[in-house]
Amino acid sequence: MTNITLPKSVTVINYGAFSYCNNLTAAKFLGNAPSVEPKVFGGITPQFKVYSLIEATLPGILQQIG
Repeated sequence: MTNITLPKSVTVINYGAFSYCNNLTAAKFLGNAPSVEPKVFGGITPQFKVYSLIEATLPGILQQIG
């Protein structure tokens, strides 16, 4: 798995959920960014990016937020 897409129904990501997923390069949130507990993305590649779909201002466009 290199990318994950989280639906807008996800409101929290638990501690360490994606820690040390060495092939993970991007996470996309289709709604508001959920609450994130510590070390959710710990130990992954420095090139890792987080994207959020901003429906109110840019419908259908992913915008990098980190």
